[in-house]
Amino acid sequence: MTFPFVCNKFGFSIDVMKNNVFAFGAAILKGWFVWGAVWSFQIINKKSTSTSVFFPFISLSFASLVMNLFFDENLKLIHLMSIVLLGILGGVFYFCGDAKRMNAIEKRMFVIAILFAGGCSVTDHVGIKGIGWYPYLVVSNVAMFLWVLIKGCSFECIKNIFTEKQIVIAGIFTVCYEVIILASMIAVMPVSFVSFFMRLSAPIVMIFSAIKFKEQTITNQLVFGCLAILFAIPMMFVAR
Repeated sequence: MTFPFVCNKFGFSIDVMKNNVFAFGAAILKGWFVWGAVWSFQIINKKSTSTSVFFPFISLSFASLVMNLFFDENLKLIHLMSIVLLGILGGVFYFCGDAKRMNAIEKRMFVIAILFAGGCSVTDHVGIKGIGWYPYLVVSNVAMFLWVLIKGCSFECIKNIFTEKQIVIAGIFTVCYEVIILASMIAVMPVSFVSFFMRLSAPIVMIFSAIKFKEQTITNQLVFGCLAILFAIPMMFVAR
């Protein structure tokens, strides 16, 4: 709704869109990727809270490799190695733990979630770099909403978005989160850096899931959580 009024402020126009078709396409694709990530995440989360938290490390590792090989993100080798090590850590956690308890459909959802979440990071890099964070945010969210309608969202669900207090509050927090995160990408830090730091809450969630839902053991969860922080040290203290 605010899009027409702030286009000029953020340097966006039809000409910019025409000259950045690839980035505009990335924004549209991001809408589908977000829907897919949320959809697959919900399925995984019902089986394992810790796996649903840790799989983004694997997806980020995949996305960072793609962005550095094909889209000129140009991370230092030590930073890229930190991200890849976290991806390997996530893979070890999965195959040594929750993979043994998942059926074939749930394992398939795990792989799909990795691809969708990784795709979100890649499109963030391409789209924000090409058309700026605000147009990218608007286009991707409109695309996601249209995809939800295509998938058969009921009128009741749409009405609840605007009338249910809890959903409205959650929406406000989500908008603030999206604006802060997307505005900091590219302009402040590379997408891989922003995505990386967003995932450092994993140890807390993993310990909570061990206590609350009896997933694996507190020791295992704590070991993997601490290793995640350890691998994050080069990202935090080695200059870009």
